[in-house]
Order: sequence, then structure tokens, then C-alpha cells
Amino acid sequence: MTQQTLVEKSEAAPVAANASPTARTSSPENQVKRNQAAQASASQLEQQLKRPKPLKTITAAAAAIALGLFCTERLLVLTGLGQEEYIRPDALFGIAHIEGKDVTFKSEGFSRGKFSAAGLRDRDYLLSKDADTRRLAFLGDSKTEGMQVPMPENFVKLIEADLNQLAKEKKAPEKWQAINFATAGNGTLVELLHYLSRVKHYSPDLTVLVYNYGDSGENGQAGAINSKLARPAVIVKNDGALELSFEELDKWLLSENTQFKLKTAEWRKNSRLFQMFLDFDFNMRTENPIYGKASEAVASLFKNNDKPVDLLADQKVKNERAYLINEFNRLSAQIEPTPILKPRSADLDQRALSVESKTYAAIDQEHHRNTELTVKLVRMLNKACAENGSKLLVVTLPVPDNCTFYQWEVRALKEAAKREKFEVLDTNQKFPRLKPMEANPYYYTAHFSPVGHRVIADIIMAKLLH
Repeated sequence: MTQQTLVEKSEAAPVAANASPTARTSSPENQVKRNQAAQASASQLEQQLKRPKPLKTITAAAAAIALGLFCTERLLVLTGLGQEEYIRPDALFGIAHIEGKDVTFKSEGFSRGKFSAAGLRDRDYLLSKDADTRRLAFLGDSKTEGMQVPMPENFVKLIEADLNQLAKEKKAPEKWQAINFATAGNGTLVELLHYLSRVKHYSPDLTVLVYNYGDSGENGQAGAINSKLARPAVIVKNDGALELSFEELDKWLLSENTQFKLKTAEWRKNSRLFQMFLDFDFNMRTENPIYGKASEAVASLFKNNDKPVDLLADQKVKNERAYLINEFNRLSAQIEPTPILKPRSADLDQRALSVESKTYAAIDQEHHRNTELTVKLVRMLNKACAENGSKLLVVTLPVPDNCTFYQWEVRALKEAAKREKFEVLDTNQKFPRLKPMEANPYYYTAHFSPVGHRVIADIIMAKLLH
């Protein structure tokens, strides 16, 4: 190789190197672009990693809502709010207590407690009893149920405590149990059915029927249904025979309001928040017509053609109804048709000259029928008690002196007691009388206060000790 060639190669090398600069390093502009692209890619990846996934978002939201509802429910349990609902529709009696329900009652007076597993406003009892145990079974309506006072201050439980205290002082071996079978709204017919269906299986030594003002009007068809609830009814046929009918009750069970209660039974039993909403909705519907219409419009959007809840689909319920009808017919056939009351004058209505007197005559006629029917039902209850080794005591609760029709009912019950050999205790005779304008310590509004329950317990205790 010549010297000229070597020089040419050495001079060509830098030229070749300058001709391909990207093979060794990038220009500043390209390096900046590459860095920017890398940063953008990293930022995009970071955003994708931070972006919440739809499933995770929904799960987290559901968990937060569930936790919030749980905490709200626990708070309502502690405060006692949303616990006043305790009644459910029933295919045998119209209504019944919600079994095992925690209740805080504040509508009148105050009480907190839990219904028994059998749906009693009482503690749980075994059907069987020990040989040294004496049992009293109390039948009645809301005044005997006594939601307005704590359970230990109810006259039924006061009597139980007093009897056991006396036995302890006398060192007597017997133990006393006073069981409260009362439910708000009960009439004499439903109380008879309660005895046949439930009470007699507890083998009470004494059955106490607590009779209240208005009970006589709740047994026939006219009293079988009202704006809130329905009951079984007695139809009096032309020949005087009695027929137990569930017709009005079955219509009520299929009504929109009752079906809603049946379909939301678990919510009404277990959710305090749901109960508070129902209370709010009911109060607003009652007080605000505009809200009522708006609420109905919203509710109509969610209506569907779901199959109605049919309580009679339960074979046990069908069998129990058939049993009650057969027992009712058997007992009613044993009651002599002899009336308790004197026959009404045939021309009483014709002699009514004014609108007021005609109205009174119509009321008197209806009351006459209701009282005769009620007395027959009490006589049937007495028969059933005797067949099951229990005595019957009818306790008539006090009323104002101007309740003339009720006083006639009490007299009719006393007359029937003489014939049928059961006893009637008229508490009205021994209940304290108030002076004009004197504050009443015995009642809240329509129901007994703790003081009133104590007085009734003392009156009944005096009778039991005799």
C-alpha cells in the first residue's frame, strides 16, 4: 500500500464517522423527544393503574352502604326508635303478635320488651306444668295486653308476683303462673277462639276473661271489619243458630294494604329503619293529602302482578280453621236458646217520634242483639273451660257511669253467670272515683297507667283470695 493510500484512508475515517452520527449517539432534539415519549407512557400507565375498576367500585360502594345501614340499625336499637311495630295479619284471628319481636312502645305511656316465641306479651312457657304449679290464663284486649307499661307493671304479672309472694310467706309448695294471652283489638269471639286454639293446651286452672267496653260490638258481621283490621265473625241465622264465618277476614287478607304487610313481614320484624319509614309514611299520608297522593303515585310505579301471599295455602292453617269451626258448632249446639235479656217491645221503633229517638231505638236494637250474642259466646267459653278442667272468671273493667249500654252488658253477664255457674267480678264497683276536674292518675288516655294496673291487680287479687 502506498503512502498516498494510507493518508487517504486516515482522512476518510472521520468523514465516514461524521456521515453516520446516529450509529453512535443521538442528537439533542431526538433525545428530548424520546424522554418526553417515555414520560407520557409512564404517566398513562400510572393513570391506568390508578383508575378504579367498575367491579371494585360497585363492591366498595355496596360495602359502604351495608356498613352504614348496619350502624344505623344498631343505633336505632340502642335508642329504641323504629321498634313500635308488633302486629301481623293472621288467618285465624285477624291479627296476632309478631313472635320474638323486640318492641319499644311510645304511642301512649312507655315500655320496652320482647314478645315470647309463642307471640305472647309474656315470657316463654312450656305447655306442660309441674304438679305443684297453678296457672291462670288471661284473655283480653289492649287493656290487658298493657303495652303502655313495662311488662312487670302489667296487672297480669303483678298478680303472678303477689300470689308467689304469698305462697313464699306461707311456705306453701305451690308456684303460680299468670299467662297473658291478650292481644289488642280482641273481642269475645276471638278470645273464645284463642282459648280453643291455644290457651287450653296450657292447662290453666283458672281462665280469666277480661271484658272491656266495646267488646260486644266486635263479634258479629258489623264489627268484623273496620278501617285497620278484620276479624272472624258470627252470623246469627233466622232460627237463632250461630255460624262462624271467615268471609270478611279473607277479603281483608287479600287487600292491598294487608298484602303489603305480608310481603314485607321480615323487614317489618327485623329492620328498625324500615319501620321508621313506614311510620313516617303513615303519618304523612294522614296529615298531608298532597304527600298522600304523591306517595301513592310513586308506589304505583313499583306495583307488579306478583302472586298474592295466600295464608290458606298452608295446610296447617286450613286444618286449624276446620277444627275451630267444628268446635264452635259443637259448643254452640249445647247452649240453650233462652235469651238473657228481656224481649224488646215490638212497637218501640213505631213509638219513636223524633229523629233522635228513632236513632236511639236503632242503637238499642243493635245493642240488644250484640249483648245476646256476646253472652252466648261467654257461655260457650265456660263450657269449653269446664271440659278442660278450668274454671271461668269474667272480670269487667271500669267505665264512666254514663256508659249505660255497658252497664246493661255487665248485668246480662251476671245473669248468665247465675245460670251457667261461672263468676263475674265487676271492678267498676271498687275502682276509685274521681272528683270533678281531678287529675286522673289511673289512665294515660284510653289505657291504664302503672297506678291503674296496680288497682286492677288488687281488686282481682281480693277476689282470688276468697
